[in-house]
Amino acid sequence: MDVKTIIQELDNMSLEKRLEVYSYLSSRLKSQEYVMNVLERIKGKGKGLWAIDAQEYINEQRANERF
Repeated sequence: MDVKTIIQELDNMSLEKRLEVYSYLSSRLKSQEYVMNVLERIKGKGKGLWAIDAQEYINEQRANERF
C-alpha cells in the first residue's frame, strides 16, 4: 500500500477513527524516539572496556569461523 492510498483512506475515515490512528502513530513515534535517545546516551560507553577493538574482534571471529 502506498502513501497516497493511506492518505485517501484517512480522508474517508470519521474523525474518531482518524484520532485513533493519530494516537497510535504518536505513541509509536514517541516510543521509537525514546529508544533512539537511550541508544544515543549509551553510545560509546563501552569504549576501553575490552582490550581489543570491536572491529578487530569481529574480523577474528569471522576468520575463525571459516576454518
